[in-house]
Amino acid sequence: MPVVSDYTQVKEIYARAAERGIALPVFCTEDRETLEAMLAAAVKVAAMIGVDDLPVIPSWTSRYPGRGQMMLMTRSGNPVVGTRMMFSDLDAYMEEATPYRHLSV
Repeated sequence: MPVVSDYTQVKEIYARAAERGIALPVFCTEDRETLEAMLAAAVKVAAMIGVDDLPVIPSWTSRYPGRGQMMLMTRSGNPVVGTRMMFSDLDAYMEEATPYRHLSV
């Protein structure tokens, strides 16, 4: 499933999660490895609770003084470039050939 970014779709996913009694976790990721670790953990939890399209919410900081994660993604230190890279990684992880494709991200 492609990354969900349409507001109406997001509201529908949230409503469906509420009906099922599913929490909506937000995981702040550091890099592509932690992003994939979050997705892999979500797949395991989805299998345990029997919800194939488990919703998960990845996040990351941009210019947070304590740890501006997207400023650290590239040598340039540009948080916009870092964010674009994180979204491109997320898009790749959600492709049809991956084990994460059924998650609602």
